[in-house]
Amino acid sequence: MKLTNLLLALLVVTFATTPLLAQDKNQADVLYDEGVTLYGQNQLTEAVAKFEETLTINPKHKNALFNLGVINLENGNRAKGLEYLQTCVKLGDRDAASMLRDKLNVQIAYADTMHFEDIETGPKMMVKGMPEDIFVPGDVNNSFKYELTKCMKSSKLLEKDAGKGKLYVLQLYITKEGVIDAAVINNDSKMVQREVSRLLRAIPDIIAAKHAGKAVTMMGFTIPVRISNYR
Repeated sequence: MKLTNLLLALLVVTFATTPLLAQDKNQADVLYDEGVTLYGQNQLTEAVAKFEETLTINPKHKNALFNLGVINLENGNRAKGLEYLQTCVKLGDRDAASMLRDKLNVQIAYADTMHFEDIETGPKMMVKGMPEDIFVPGDVNNSFKYELTKCMKSSKLLEKDAGKGKLYVLQLYITKEGVIDAAVINNDSKMVQREVSRLLRAIPDIIAAKHAGKAVTMMGFTIPVRISNYR
């Protein structure tokens, strides 16, 4: 599939900075911005050189990797373009994942930790001796939701917050060993974070997600939990 220049043009608008701000940026970002400018001037060879130079300073510069992926695909260098985009995905770039999966119909490469949208087989939990998907279209399995809220209700610390109508927004992690953890993204309390981790890790009978036939740690799924709703 040959891409148009539109997506990269959008990146130019989104990520380019004015020359007045360049002095406040690190060297890698300055080089990246120079590459964006050169691309906008249709100086493709020079732009590629700037993006590659950006990576010599910061090999994890996601925007430079993404742009090099798009440019290589545009020029017919599919293997190299896909390599750049797969690297982006491993660094957490969702635009690269979407392009690979939805526009190029390419499977996301296996990594030890992967976003829930990219995995082949989602995590499961055992319910009455049978495995059930934790994530169902547009929602979460009711049995999982019940176990999640039940274990959180057992905590006096969280129950006190629940009495105030506190909503917990959890970003879930399910390890390749089948252990649940979560970051409480709307609460800065270290005590609350430790308590939620302790409680979720005790939930039994979880089966890890799989990708390319191997167990993988899943991340990226966010779920709101208001304990008082389940009284």
